[in-house]
Amino acid sequence: MLPRGLLYEGVSNEPILLSGGSAAQSSAIQCFDALLCIQHEGETGAFLTRMRDYMPPAHRHLIETLSVCPSLRDFITTCSSSDLCQGYNSCVTALVDIRSYHLNTVAKYVIVPGNRARSMGCPLRGVGTALNTTGTGGSNLMVFLKSVRNTTQKALILERPTTSRET
Repeated sequence: MLPRGLLYEGVSNEPILLSGGSAAQSSAIQCFDALLCIQHEGETGAFLTRMRDYMPPAHRHLIETLSVCPSLRDFITTCSSSDLCQGYNSCVTALVDIRSYHLNTVAKYVIVPGNRARSMGCPLRGVGTALNTTGTGGSNLMVFLKSVRNTTQKALILERPTTSRET
């Protein structure tokens, strides 16, 4: 809504463009992504990385450290342990569930009310319309939420069938 940002008196003589609050600023979720080796690419990955600027430095450092550690996912796929694979997949599935819940919550409390305000001729309907496409953090809202959920889902390890020699 303010493409040049906001002028913060006593802080800067020029407007500062800051992102609004976003779940992408949650260090816990980004830690899970890093630990589970879930790689978000393109604009989605860039947005998530930019949101780290809003985190406490120690949280950001933890995510960066987890991101450069040896890959847990690669370790599990090379071990050929179905128990480890099932445990990893349970963690990924739980993260997919969290992201699906968030997507549904945004639809219910942002998208639907925005559409309702627009159809009722609300004088602030431009705000509702803007939030339908752009989230509070500045991302393309539903595209972003679906992208992180789908990328998370793709991280599931497909168990390979055991052969008679392996049993």
